[in-house]
Amino acid sequence: MNTAEQERLEALRQYGIMDTPPEEEFDNITSLASRICGTPISLITLLDDQRQWFKASVGIDLKETPIEYAFCAHAIRNPSEMTVVPDSRKDERFADNPFVTGEPHIVFYAGMPLVDEDGHALGSLCVLDVQEQRLSPFQLTALQQLAKQVVTLLQLKKKNRELEQLLDRLERENKSLEAELRDLKGKGEGR
Repeated sequence: MNTAEQERLEALRQYGIMDTPPEEEFDNITSLASRICGTPISLITLLDDQRQWFKASVGIDLKETPIEYAFCAHAIRNPSEMTVVPDSRKDERFADNPFVTGEPHIVFYAGMPLVDEDGHALGSLCVLDVQEQRLSPFQLTALQQLAKQVVTLLQLKKKNRELEQLLDRLERENKSLEAELRDLKGKGEGR
């Protein structure tokens, strides 16, 4: 594993988002992406070194897939570009993929990497279909904008968690200082 991938995985870990319960804000984004792009499936995926995990999904019941089957693993290789696969059956990267050759028979894929402020591609917002598809410039732009909203949500959740941890630490330190102050006052009054 190269250094860039190690840094990406550490960045993902710091978000503390993997294996968290569903959240309405993320569910709403996948629902919008699916509607805007006219696709039956939309996912917010996050990729660690073993698997592709779905933070939110529309149109599919899976919660994760092995990373070797993840279309999004290809998408995050070019963090600044959307990956569009009009017909996966004709694409050598995906033609033998079990999700192409078997259920759910994915044909179309478009995925926009979820890139954090440090340039790490954590996963993607993607839309999929069981038939060949083409997205309009409007749909492509909307998918890019929704992906940015996912990253904004991830960053807000991370900052909130960091603030909560800081507040907890400050409260513990404050209690400790109050106890020391009481002890000092008790010793002063005992003289």
